[in-house]
Amino acid sequence: MEQGQLTSDVPTSFLGIVLNRSRMSQSFSLQVDVRQGEAVVATGFVHPQRGLVACPAAPLLGGGLNRAGLPVRYGRVETARGGPARLETVTYLDREERAWGLAVATAPGDNRVARLVNSHLRRWAQAMRTRRLVLGAPDRSCPGHQVPRGPDSTGRCMLGDAAAAEVRRLSARGDTVLVAGGPQDAQDWPADVHALVARWVRGTAAAARVDLPDAHPVAVVCAPGLPVQVAAQITALLRDRFPALVPQHPGTHCHGATDALSTIRTMTAVADLVLVPRAGASALTVERTAAPMTVPVHHVDTAQDIRASWLEGAACVAVAPPALNALAPARELLLALTGLGPAAAVECRTSTTPAVLPIHPASLCAPRAPTRAPSGDVGRRTEHPADSGPPTAH
Repeated sequence: MEQGQLTSDVPTSFLGIVLNRSRMSQSFSLQVDVRQGEAVVATGFVHPQRGLVACPAAPLLGGGLNRAGLPVRYGRVETARGGPARLETVTYLDREERAWGLAVATAPGDNRVARLVNSHLRRWAQAMRTRRLVLGAPDRSCPGHQVPRGPDSTGRCMLGDAAAAEVRRLSARGDTVLVAGGPQDAQDWPADVHALVARWVRGTAAAARVDLPDAHPVAVVCAPGLPVQVAAQITALLRDRFPALVPQHPGTHCHGATDALSTIRTMTAVADLVLVPRAGASALTVERTAAPMTVPVHHVDTAQDIRASWLEGAACVAVAPPALNALAPARELLLALTGLGPAAAVECRTSTTPAVLPIHPASLCAPRAPTRAPSGDVGRRTEHPADSGPPTAH
């Protein structure tokens, strides 16, 4: 086939509608070492008219070919006329006139592989479009991270430590301490704090079944890895059973898990597809995104697991918040998706931080200074009503 000749793999009318009418499907002959029965997916190649073509979506195409049973190698391909091998390509230009695309080389005369390659290339070409990408900010909920939100100089979560201190304080005064959540929600707590917990209340159903044999006063503390709203539901049920229930101080609540859940909800409200990178997601993220949602949710190990059918019509793709110490898998997904059309990525984050009250309560009890006398009453002291003594009875 002559260099630069348009193929019929993707309809010309389709090519002209999307991506500023710049997309082309072409086939070239070239010199490259390709064995019979395999395909070489280009991580980049030189187009004779468009120059260097970036192919960040190569793992997407290669993954599809692998699932079809075709051995795949990856590498950069130098385009040259007159070779026996065949290079099938789809390219487009962004607004800076830079070239992007997909390309696969097949061995000469290997018609079975060539048909399979053209079929998969057509599917991925149909998934190309302008797209928004949303990355959830790292899941900083306690536990499940290496550097918690709001760390002190020791790298520990200050609010997680504050909740542990509440367990110690309430236990020391003789309370039976219940914890809303399970031990997995308080992995950062020391062993001595775990030993002070009388019961772990792992949900609303467990809260309704709590039965304490003695009449000791009862207190409740929220585990730092549990969303605050879930802890509030558990606390309300416990208060029905134990009316004198003492809660922890509200300033010791960790909102990390709540923020992560809010981030996921915000992302799914704007996304057409949510991807969860299993290799980098925290256990909490996987659990939350497994719940029924209004948009498709797919758990993937790598970009090679993504299917072209998932992306058709998906103008906005969200990647769920990964664990703080495992950002690379999530970013690899985003990088691969940038090769399927003009894309822009944003980070979605929900952050709850303590607010400083403008007036300390003690200041309300301080004596008030006398008010300056009006200019016409020089020498007279204007008294505040509180200084005038009790009112005279009439």
